Amino acid sequence: RQDAFVDVLRKGGVSVTIRREKGHDINAACGQLRLKTEQKMAEDESKPSSPFIDPKQ
Repeated sequence: RQDAFVDVLRKGGVSVTIRREKGHDINAACGQLRLKTEQKMAEDESKPSSPFIDPKQ
């Protein structure tokens, strides 16, 4: 879809530059790595840091 649009622009004499993302293969593009880190932190926060020990026993 993007390539078709670029072709139309170029045929009309418009200079076009396409910016390609880098880091997509390692989940570093567009905040993917940050999102994964935030999800991991949320999971870790929901887990108890140590098993529950009843002081009455």
